[in-house]
Amino acid sequence: MPLPPGFEWSTLDIENDDQVEEVIDFLENHYVEDTVGNFRLKYSKEKFRWGAATPGYIKDLHFLVRSTKTGKILASIMGCPKKMVLCGKTINKTCEVNFLAVHASLRTKRMAQTVIQEMMRRKRMHGFMQAYYTSGHTMPTPFSTTHYMNRFINVDKLVKIQYTNCPAGMTVKDMVRKYKLPDKKGINIIGNIRAMEKKDVSDVLKLHMQ
Repeated sequence: MPLPPGFEWSTLDIENDDQVEEVIDFLENHYVEDTVGNFRLKYSKEKFRWGAATPGYIKDLHFLVRSTKTGKILASIMGCPKKMVLCGKTINKTCEVNFLAVHASLRTKRMAQTVIQEMMRRKRMHGFMQAYYTSGHTMPTPFSTTHYMNRFINVDKLVKIQYTNCPAGMTVKDMVRKYKLPDKKGINIIGNIRAMEKKDVSDVLKLHMQ
């Protein structure tokens, strides 16, 4: 798709450490954030590649928008081939869209819509008729919703770096006490400890749902 003067498409070489570091820095400043900008995601190269360079990934679906003048990244988006099972039906060729980020100064310029349209065009060119993405916002007619929980381990540090805040009427010491893990000496394990296997998934899920 054509871009306005001053912008250009750029394909990401995910095997190139310098380019990956550049994308990681861009995502830290312009990807997931809270309303006041305290919460940021800082990926390692290994974690980013784990999420983007999935088996069978297509280089053409990892692309950026750069400034033609400075070469700096102004937007990013990644598409990854995935296989899904919905209601018992296997869909072998879908595209998971991830790492969509737009520079803060361009978020009112419809840059995100342009990047998404280009992704739609490219994934169809590669034979992906269906795509999906996740969002922390309420979306119209979603086909799936989920809830997840975080278990705070180092409460004192998480409060200091403003990952979380103390609830009303609670001090940091109260939070530390609330999330304190049990002492190993006080845990009586019956039976043997072994690595979780595929056959255990249903039973483990029941434990998490309690």
